[in-house]
Amino acid sequence: MVMLKTIIIDDEKLAREKLKRLLKELADPDMSVCDEAKNGIEAIEKIESQKPDFVILDIEMPGLNGFEVIRHLNYVPFVIFSTAYDHYAIRAFEIHAVDYLLKPYDKARLATAIERVKAMLKKPAASAEEIKKLVVKILQSKDNPRYIERLPSRIGRKIKLFKVHDIKWFDSQHSITFAYIDNQKIDVKYTLDELESRLDPKHFFRVHRSTIVNLDNVSEIIPWFSGKYKLILTDKAGTELLVSRNRAQELKALLNW
Repeated sequence: MVMLKTIIIDDEKLAREKLKRLLKELADPDMSVCDEAKNGIEAIEKIESQKPDFVILDIEMPGLNGFEVIRHLNYVPFVIFSTAYDHYAIRAFEIHAVDYLLKPYDKARLATAIERVKAMLKKPAASAEEIKKLVVKILQSKDNPRYIERLPSRIGRKIKLFKVHDIKWFDSQHSITFAYIDNQKIDVKYTLDELESRLDPKHFFRVHRSTIVNLDNVSEIIPWFSGKYKLILTDKAGTELLVSRNRAQELKALLNW
């Protein structure tokens, strides 16, 4: 059998060390740990560059959690999720996870998960796009209320993480979503519908079907034609964004003007 490569992904060093120790104790001749990652950005970069057969991926990580890591992958390997909370189990299997491990780790349970990886590799796998569609569904679900605090974007060969509160507004152009930070325009792998459900509504408001604005960066609201309004932003360019008539009433109620 061809040697299976895995990457261990966890923001806690002790958890990574324990997994490596347990895998060494298993002495599985068909498997090797090719690398490890301590956060979501490292995970994406290393998975894309090394293309492991499977990963052991922690769900609860700051910045990007395990589900969000998969959301931003082009190459999607098999996944063994690790978590301290068993309520994630059903959601993990919904996105084609091979298995999940509860912390603290157990060697016998880890061995079972790896055997499942081997069995799954012999079967036709779901496509990356199918898996990511399920991830999007989970991220938009009501039992995932945590708002996005950072957004990753590919800049050349690197992936940079941007703080959401620094973003002035988002728009959609030809099915691509862009975020604007001062004079910088970056593309993000979320639709506006996804962003609307994942951004804190106290700060972000969808003023138009193609535009979401950070209300903290609005300096003026100007009445416009046919019941519409214009927003003037605080950026150097004094960007103007149109508020549709349908959204104007909701914005009035939100800002109480």
